[in-house]
Amino acid sequence: LPVPQINTLTVLDANSIKLDFTPQQNIQYKLEIAVNNSATFQQFQTLYGVNTVTIPNLKTEENFYCFRLSSFDPCTNSNTYSFPVCSHKYTLAIQNGLNKLTWATSSLGVATTEIIRNGNSYTLIPGSPAIFDDVDVICKTNYCYQVINLYAGGTKSISLEKCGEAFTTVSPTAVTNISSVVGSNGVTLTWLQDPLFTVQEYAALRNQNNSSFGLLKKTIDTNLIDTDYTTAGAFCYRINYGDLCGNASSIGALICPMRLTFSVDPKNSITLKWSSLKGWKNGVSNYRIEKFDKSGGLMQTVNVGTDTVWVDDQVDVLNQVFQYQIIAQPVESGPINSLSNRIVVTKDVNLFYPNAFTPDGVGPVENETFTVLGYYIVKMELKVFDRWGSMVF
Repeated sequence: LPVPQINTLTVLDANSIKLDFTPQQNIQYKLEIAVNNSATFQQFQTLYGVNTVTIPNLKTEENFYCFRLSSFDPCTNSNTYSFPVCSHKYTLAIQNGLNKLTWATSSLGVATTEIIRNGNSYTLIPGSPAIFDDVDVICKTNYCYQVINLYAGGTKSISLEKCGEAFTTVSPTAVTNISSVVGSNGVTLTWLQDPLFTVQEYAALRNQNNSSFGLLKKTIDTNLIDTDYTTAGAFCYRINYGDLCGNASSIGALICPMRLTFSVDPKNSITLKWSSLKGWKNGVSNYRIEKFDKSGGLMQTVNVGTDTVWVDDQVDVLNQVFQYQIIAQPVESGPINSLSNRIVVTKDVNLFYPNAFTPDGVGPVENETFTVLGYYIVKMELKVFDRWGSMVF
């Protein structure tokens, strides 16, 4: 008698399995079944002239079933058996960041196990494992799986398809690198965020003078402008966000833009002071001072390291008005430089004039001439009045 072969076993639902095979003419077949093993078979049904059979009233979620087909010779009362093929007792568990497939079946004769995901071949595993962890999943995405055992003789056993929506409860990493650029229209904040997490929305929080934080703005961009920012306000910020999985990030780092101030002493020495920048995980590498003339032309750049005070005592009799700005450079690569507010400093003319002089050729020589002294004088006008208030010169 010819050796029969079951071509495909397909689990249809929780209660039924379908078998497909290729019958030969004038052959009577007997179908046998075993529960949770591939050794103890019982005759289940006699088949003739059909190429498919559906077995009902099973419990495919609780058991796996093995089948074999035999060609029956009524003259000698003998059977020629096919190789057994078994179904899967199969479960899908959706876990945090992981879809876990677990199944029980007989490994006898199984050459390869194929995992089908969303209707496409996802991976091939040699032999007959009993578990597969799919970690390459995106939260809030539905995934459907089937397990297929490929037997050495070409037979396939196809499990029921099971589906579930992936999720993760991992808190996204905090925003820890934020740059601030202070300009005439406020301050612009620009930040970097861990690319491992897909952002649904950022929430920019602001406080003033160490008050509690309040929501400033929500955005999907990685930058925003606060037009209400002033250096007098002592504003600080945090950037938090939620990802597409519905998880909130850890609290973002504190970002406080630099606030540049100045003072001028009687000798026209200018002292610059600025607040330390906050906003970068690894801090500031160095501060650079940019000095401009009245028209905004760059005159000088000074690297002061991590100091936050600098004295400009250079004597300059040509320029009276200067502009200054601080540039902070981060330790790590990635974040852009931060800029302070730009200040305008006007030096004093330090005007001196005597309240008396003796142009009589008798007294000290230095008292003979009326002289006005000072810096940055463009023009000067002198008026002389008599004691009654009439201008005489």
